[in-house]
Amino acid sequence: MDLTPMYMSLSKGQSRAFFDAHPEYMRQEVAEAARQDAIQAAHQGHADITFLAASAAATIYLNLGDRTHALINRLDALQALFMLSEDEAAYDDVRKQALELHELAREISSQHVTFRSLVLAADCSWFTTEAATAGQPGNPLEPRTVRTLEDVLMALRAAGPVVDDPDDRIWIERLASILAVSAEAAMSETWNNVRSDADRLEQQLDRLLRQVAVAADVLPVDLRFEGEGPGKTAAVAVVLEELESKYR
Repeated sequence: MDLTPMYMSLSKGQSRAFFDAHPEYMRQEVAEAARQDAIQAAHQGHADITFLAASAAATIYLNLGDRTHALINRLDALQALFMLSEDEAAYDDVRKQALELHELAREISSQHVTFRSLVLAADCSWFTTEAATAGQPGNPLEPRTVRTLEDVLMALRAAGPVVDDPDDRIWIERLASILAVSAEAAMSETWNNVRSDADRLEQQLDRLLRQVAVAADVLPVDLRFEGEGPGKTAAVAVVLEELESKYR
């Protein structure tokens, strides 16, 4: 079956009308074919096609009553949407959807999607921070750093059940990377005492850094960051050591 008409309709926001007109697409084999299209597109770096194919698979699986596979494909669609994001509003939108996905995954005790959706939310928070401050030196960083660390803390607390699963290794290392850059930003932040909320924000960050330092014990000691080179491993290790020495 040619899935192109389905993808074209989804790209125009007409998924419901398409499936109403073509119920023959609501079959497991179609969902599995769309899933394979999404995986292939992701490997080829085509985030737009990944988003459409994964969204289609998620819709079909959900209609068939398979919530587990629906959420897995929804996560893939959100990851593709994250890759397509370029500004603060776009990252914020993906973060919101990732947190909603996290709640849905908790309802069915899907530990992998629960954890991965929180990692994605944390990554969105960090990229929102970078997008908000790009070219705007006066844009306050502290509140966004607080939010990123809050998201990192949630992900760390959800990592326990999956930390030894090889399939989640890349997500564990992704979380460690987000933790390192956000914690480093928080620890090196120069506070503007002119701001009325500077003391409150500093206290928030201090509290969060202490909690993150404890929760980071869940991370494995043999982080490798394959494809990133030894420099990435060393840089993350330095931040984790500093975090532990200052806040444990």
